[in-house]
Amino acid sequence: MAVAAWQSFTDADKIVDTEASLIGNIHRDTTGLPHEKALPIRAYLELYVEQVVHVEWPLQQRGELGTIGWRSLEESHAHIARLDPKNLGEFAIQAELLRGLNNLCGARRTRILAADAAVPTTVWIILILGTVLTIGYTYVLGIDNVPLHFAMTASAAIAMGLVFILILSLDRPFRGELSVSTEAYENVRANMARLRMHEEEMRANPGNALR
Repeated sequence: MAVAAWQSFTDADKIVDTEASLIGNIHRDTTGLPHEKALPIRAYLELYVEQVVHVEWPLQQRGELGTIGWRSLEESHAHIARLDPKNLGEFAIQAELLRGLNNLCGARRTRILAADAAVPTTVWIILILGTVLTIGYTYVLGIDNVPLHFAMTASAAIAMGLVFILILSLDRPFRGELSVSTEAYENVRANMARLRMHEEEMRANPGNALR
């Protein structure tokens, strides 16, 4: 169960990385669109990252599920669907953006499901009973040295207790202090800000693009 809990935690971390990567990919793909068409799509993607980091993540850590981010994704989808491509290049970009946004929505749903997953009560009961039987078994061992017998029993109980603490800590990967971080979203936000600054510089100084 400890291994399964750790695997679940690492899978949740991968889900977050996937979602953040999809946000960055969609944002970057808009560079092929005219600025006035790309701007609202980027704005809603940037808003989505802010909502996930500052609103939904604290809720997840308290065991609640936030839904505010869906609105930003729906607005992004609406702007992409209404792009009205003027050439084959814009048609291809629109199709790629829609594909990427659908994948992003899927990654978000997977994250929400992972945030609500936990070890079933039945499994906890079995674990507790198995632990009690394991510790109780040490009392039937034929050891005449009482201090040694006590030390052996105590060490077994401590070892099992540490495993329980590990499972409890990793059981819900988005809840509590030991949870999946928002680092992936922070990195994407920084990359989006760099791209925005670079394009602003290019518009202000078109000659730089030729150097």
